[in-house]
Amino acid sequence: MEEISCETADEEEMEIRIPSYPLPQEIQQMDHSEKACRYCGVSYLILHEFQRLQEHLREVERELDQMRGSAERERTLRIELQEARSHLKELKASVLQHEQNSRALDLQLCVVTREMESVRVEKKTALSELENERACCLHLR
Repeated sequence: MEEISCETADEEEMEIRIPSYPLPQEIQQMDHSEKACRYCGVSYLILHEFQRLQEHLREVERELDQMRGSAERERTLRIELQEARSHLKELKASVLQHEQNSRALDLQLCVVTREMESVRVEKKTALSELENERACCLHLR
């Protein structure tokens, strides 16, 4: 815990002491060889180089955070996709079951309709026989 707080304090101190004004345009346009020591290769403008590296580090850290976030989002979306696929599978099974029930009901309806027609025909026949019997009975009286 103490190491983390010391590192944070060091970073804050460095941030406070770094000037935020930009380098003049002429210096920015100079070639790297003109700004660096030919003997050791260290830049005369080491503060500027340090700031540039810090900014690059921040950009890389932002990209890393985005990638971590995208990995988490991808994992979440994969889970949602799997759930949606299983739900779709359940719905397809349900639709298939309803179609089978509908076919069975249609078949039953056809059977009942035929039976009803035959009953109507029998009723008509029975009524006509009854009328004939009545007519015979009246005739015999």
